[in-house]
Amino acid sequence: IDESRREGEAPDDYVLRMALEKARRVAGAQELSRGLPVLGADTSVVVQGRVLGKPADAAESRAMLELLSGRTHEVLSAVALVGAQGPQSRLSRTEVRFRRVGADEATAY
Repeated sequence: IDESRREGEAPDDYVLRMALEKARRVAGAQELSRGLPVLGADTSVVVQGRVLGKPADAAESRAMLELLSGRTHEVLSAVALVGAQGPQSRLSRTEVRFRRVGADEATAY
């Protein structure tokens, strides 16, 4: 699926939409779902309203670790169930305190 965030889309809405789109994609593929309920899930890290995506390379990964270092951020996880009774979804919000990470450790990670 296209995991692009829509303009103005809130982080909660984005994570819920991703979980639902993943479940719907598999549910729509009869060879995969065989008509059974399908569970989709998504998780995103959010810092000051900014959703951190998958890092493109080592430099971006290091920059993300440096951004998270020594601060608190949110981890949003959503699950969506697509079945005969229609779609259902739930969101979990976790506050995570990330310890300080030095440049060498971020590079090694």
